[in-house]
Amino acid sequence: MGRTDTPLRDRMVFLVGAQRSGTNWLQRMLATHPDIATLPSETQLFTVGIDVLAERVQHGVLSSTSTATVFMEREAFLDATRAFCDAAFGGVAERLRPGARRILERSPNHVERLALIGDIYPDAWVIHIVRDGRDVARSLVSQRWGPATVGAAAELWDRSVRSAREAAPALRRYREVRYEDLLADPAAGVTKLFAFLELDASEQTVAATLQEAGVAANTEASEIGDGKWRSEWGPREIAEFDKVAGDLLVELGYPPADGASHRPRVPDVRELAGKLRRTAAPKTADAPTRPHLPMEVRQRRVDALCAALSSGDADRASADLAPAALVRVVAAGSDRQARAEPGRELLAKALAADPTPWGTQRRGDVHVSGSMFTVVLTHDGAEGCTDRVVVVHFDGKAQITALTLYGFPL
Repeated sequence: MGRTDTPLRDRMVFLVGAQRSGTNWLQRMLATHPDIATLPSETQLFTVGIDVLAERVQHGVLSSTSTATVFMEREAFLDATRAFCDAAFGGVAERLRPGARRILERSPNHVERLALIGDIYPDAWVIHIVRDGRDVARSLVSQRWGPATVGAAAELWDRSVRSAREAAPALRRYREVRYEDLLADPAAGVTKLFAFLELDASEQTVAATLQEAGVAANTEASEIGDGKWRSEWGPREIAEFDKVAGDLLVELGYPPADGASHRPRVPDVRELAGKLRRTAAPKTADAPTRPHLPMEVRQRRVDALCAALSSGDADRASADLAPAALVRVVAAGSDRQARAEPGRELLAKALAADPTPWGTQRRGDVHVSGSMFTVVLTHDGAEGCTDRVVVVHFDGKAQITALTLYGFPL
């Protein structure tokens, strides 16, 4: 099976853009369409997975003595990678919204991997959202995980935008949308995007989109808006940004800092293709990373815990338990709990009592309230459909202080 005959042919949509450009906002708006299944969070699959793998596969010499690489015909590699990505993306989407015509994946840093994505998904739609780099830089430096200086933030924005626009001429379905235009007229903007994705835009669908457009998420409540840099930056910050990325602002038609308020036409990306051949900073060998926020650390541990529980691995399930953690196991006719080592033994016995893995996961809803995570699970197993609830409490060091496992029916 090649890339022209795959389960996700003409279904994938990749939404990219420099961080803090509004990708999350636009994803939530598009996700209101009944024919779009949106993948949770950021997969970053091509940045930290496929791109790293591609560097280990060479297509030149079958008997090459080069270390840390393996030979594979390029077309075979692309086909095999497509099959894997289809299985990953399609498996999640089919459970979240079965039969959706489009599957939306949002990872801002995929903006620098569009050439690879285009090779693997030549039939995909790519939406690139562009925002005034000064607003992007202002927002980036305010984040705990963001660049420390305006100059570094400007470099990230410049590299992101140029990377996408350089890859664009080779992408069959590429659309660039300006954040500020979408903010000024979201109805017109999303209607055009739905048309680009070959989906209908009924009055009811657009109304739901507009309702979502006004909701701030993943940011401070006042973040939705443009031109915030004008009230927060002085001459030093403006000069620092312009030194790094001022020329790109001009190319994109953004007004300079001297007060111009008009928005000239953004040149078509193909008009600028020749200008944009000077690209980005050299790519490093290491995959880009950022520190995991406390919520991310906890979620990763919850994910690992549920994976261990579903496979019956008691040792791995106990790995992140605090020394004095309380374990409670609730099932039909029984409610047992113990702390510390007896709690670990209780968990091990509960898992041992179920000799088979939990099966294929059909539901995995996560509800977070402060330091408590509640996970609602549904699995199709040998004995039919089974529901479970896992409740996890964390301390300030992201250790699990209490674990409750409910098996249904109670």
